[in-house]
Amino acid sequence: MNPPSPLDDLRQKIQETEN
Repeated sequence: MNPPSPLDDLRQKIQETEN
């Protein structure tokens, strides 16, 4: 498993705020 990259982390946060 790959460690969560900073970009992935940002994408998740953006998705959470989009909801």
